[in-house]
Amino acid sequence: MAADEALRLHIADASRRSLDERLANRGFRRLWQERNDALAQLLSTRLEKPLSEYRILDFGCGTGSVTHWLDLQGASPDRLTGVDIQRDRIAKARESYPHLAFVEASGERLPFAAGQFDIALAFTVFSSILDPFVAKRVATEMTRVLATDGGMIIWYDMRYPNPSNPNLRAMTRSRIRHLFPTLDAELAPLTLLPPVAERLGPLTDALYPPLAAIPVLRSHYFGLLRARR
Repeated sequence: MAADEALRLHIADASRRSLDERLANRGFRRLWQERNDALAQLLSTRLEKPLSEYRILDFGCGTGSVTHWLDLQGASPDRLTGVDIQRDRIAKARESYPHLAFVEASGERLPFAAGQFDIALAFTVFSSILDPFVAKRVATEMTRVLATDGGMIIWYDMRYPNPSNPNLRAMTRSRIRHLFPTLDAELAPLTLLPPVAERLGPLTDALYPPLAAIPVLRSHYFGLLRARR
């Protein structure tokens, strides 16, 4: 990854609240659970084999929370790998989940063989890459390490810009198609806008479902990118 883009990502990441800090908010916990429920449903309905038989890459794994979640859902630790460019995040992931494999690497030069993984997760990764040329190279590299026979990307990323955060880029359907021209996208909007969810407070349980049911208030796309059949 270009040095200036890697530095920008490091600075932007340092300014973010930690996951534990965000999970202290009831609204954020609710949207986090909604995303995990959607992922669990996808895994239970769209996979042709047990999760343990898939080779899985958690791309942009951060401190390993999603990697660990997959482990708890039945993914085989021997077939599960997290990768991230941020050294401190990888160090934290290794400390928290020492039985899992975490690799520090640039998304533009993944240290994996072509076709090594059946599933790759891309959760809020590409919205953090502002340079379109870097994003394209990362997407090409992700596609390279994905199995050509039935390989898939599980996608979750922001579809709207965030006016208060210049370090994020909306991942629209057209941008996703540009990044992955050989893959078909099966995506649906998910997640109540975080600034709204995080202000629901004690009314979260009552208000989150009806608000999240309004399509325009859903901030992310979630679903599959897979090779055309």
